Amino acid sequence: MSIEKELSEKAFQLCSKFLCGEWKDRNNFKVEKLNGGLTNKLYICSTQTGEGKIKKWF
Repeated sequence: MSIEKELSEKAFQLCSKFLCGEWKDRNNFKVEKLNGGLTNKLYICSTQTGEGKIKKWF
């Protein structure tokens, strides 16, 4: 499994465990790397709600 796949899977597991609700839907879940500056390794997790709104967690 690639690093990106492993990271995405781990992020999904954490979000679905601790944030619940819409975060349990793997089909709408995305992970993006936050670039620029001295960010180290920061990622943005997002999901789309049933109402079409996008929720993000940094």
